[in-house]
Amino acid sequence: MYSKVKIDARIVALALCITAVWGCEKETPVPYECDGLIPTYSEDVKKIMDTNCALSGCHDSNSKKSGRDYSTYEGVSADAGNDAFMGSVQHLNGYSAMPKNGDKLTEEQLKILSCWITNGMKP
Repeated sequence: MYSKVKIDARIVALALCITAVWGCEKETPVPYECDGLIPTYSEDVKKIMDTNCALSGCHDSNSKKSGRDYSTYEGVSADAGNDAFMGSVQHLNGYSAMPKNGDKLTEEQLKILSCWITNGMKP
């Protein structure tokens, strides 16, 4: 009986180690098919950022949470090429889901952001 309990404990410990190593891995942000969609910051991205990110207490020019100001093209484009940007707004494992304590962006908004990045982050 003792050896069976010892073996079962080893299996449980191994399963926990595997989960700890691979279960918390960062997911890769998913690019969207742009199908000719070429968003610009001024026409498309700024609205999304102003409504969801560049808010008082978050990533506006006064608050700059985590040192990020998403109220300007320069601020957004500085981070947008980083996997953490799309990983956060897509609510992927390994990233801090954004907007914090808010609803996930719509698929349309995520597609606009993804295509804006894919197409060179045009102002």
